[in-house]
Amino acid sequence: MAKYKNILLTTAFLFFLGIQDGILGQTVLKTADNFFFWLISALGAMFWGALLFLPRFAYILLLLFQSVLFGIVFIWHKYFKDAMPFELLWQRFSVGLDFAKKSTETFSSPVLWLILGMGLVNIAVYLLSSRRIRKIYAVYFLIPLSLFYFFVFNIAGILRPIAFDEDACKYLGYKTCWLHELACKIKYENKTEDIIKQLNKLPPAVPAAPTASRHVYVIQVETLVYDVLNKRLPDGREITPYLNRLSQNGKIYHIKEFKHTASANTDFAVNLGMPIPEGFINHNIYNVFYEQIAPEDIYPYTETLAQKAQKKGFSTFFYHNYLGTFFNRRPHVTGQGYENIFFSEEMDNLGYQEELWGYSDKDLTDFILKKQKGQSDKALFTYIITVSSHADFILLHNPEPLLPNAKEPVENYYNAINFVDKALKKLITESPEDSLFFIFGDHDSEQISANSVPFIIYSKQKRLSAQGGKITTDQMIALIHAQVENADIK
Repeated sequence: MAKYKNILLTTAFLFFLGIQDGILGQTVLKTADNFFFWLISALGAMFWGALLFLPRFAYILLLLFQSVLFGIVFIWHKYFKDAMPFELLWQRFSVGLDFAKKSTETFSSPVLWLILGMGLVNIAVYLLSSRRIRKIYAVYFLIPLSLFYFFVFNIAGILRPIAFDEDACKYLGYKTCWLHELACKIKYENKTEDIIKQLNKLPPAVPAAPTASRHVYVIQVETLVYDVLNKRLPDGREITPYLNRLSQNGKIYHIKEFKHTASANTDFAVNLGMPIPEGFINHNIYNVFYEQIAPEDIYPYTETLAQKAQKKGFSTFFYHNYLGTFFNRRPHVTGQGYENIFFSEEMDNLGYQEELWGYSDKDLTDFILKKQKGQSDKALFTYIITVSSHADFILLHNPEPLLPNAKEPVENYYNAINFVDKALKKLITESPEDSLFFIFGDHDSEQISANSVPFIIYSKQKRLSAQGGKITTDQMIALIHAQVENADIK
């Protein structure tokens, strides 16, 4: 009789632990199918059953850790749609805490308290009955769990080899994603040699009218998608009126099926002059190369965009209105050879208002114009990364939103990208007359169902033909490098 009581108690205990996984999946990852809800729950239950051999103290610590971790993950999903790799969660804990402090709604969700409450209940149940529960052999759970993971990771292909892939977490739960991420990280730990092999593999540059300009701006716009250009609201208003004018007076390319990846991997590839290495990013683990590769291991073997600009006589500047620690960008930008580097840390205490993501693009524009004021006679090369149109496209300080009552993600996106459009107008309008601009989106957006980005070349001195046709991301990178290599600043 005692044996059956142990079995029933253990089953109930693990069932509620598994349900905690299922609730997280259904709530934040939008697991719609009940089959996958119960699959995630079953995997969670087996996971904790397989750990029953651990000492009592260690088990309690892990239960507590999971409850806190799931609370952090839930907070993350208040701001982001994508599933979160564990490594990024670990590295970006302080950023998530910063988000939580800024939002009054973060701690008001009943689901958050349900997750945390269930965690405390699970700990209490374990404390009261751990002797009975630990009489169940962990191997009963370890064997089927191991077989499942072996099947998924090595044979079935249920998981594409993408640890960060949203569907993997959505259908199999966070624990499965994170275990797969760990397995892939061990297998694909060093990417330096693979990256170096890619450095000379850009295609020939698409011909573009070279322009002698003493001021060159490369502007990487967060989530700027092609379909938003020349799009109008039902009342006839344009969403990006200024970028529309630029595309008509400059040259615009359509980059179809832009590779969706971390923003940082785009500027990594553009600055190094190499193809955006999709195969290395998405098909192993969620690699952000700035975090995976030490600067001293890569830049001695490269000639970056900044170095090419310096050879031509430009002074080089880098601006980004978010933290230099995020994605470990600062040491890499320094390694790429930029002489003047500014992140949001350099914008602190200057009277700018904080957004969910650093400072707004409007404030960034103001900061850049002040920094470069009085230097119109010098040759300047400037790389800019914007941030105001980052998902979930929420701006805390937008005095004139295009859609004041926006609720849907696409409506928030229209407001955000319209805000960016105005910031770019100020920057470009007030820049020196001999300025040349390369403007492109850093990636597409699943959140608004867009999979292509624009690439605009605009000269304040010379009108360029409006249509450049369709090109690949690699051709875009080759074109930017060719323009810098052929620059004439005399």
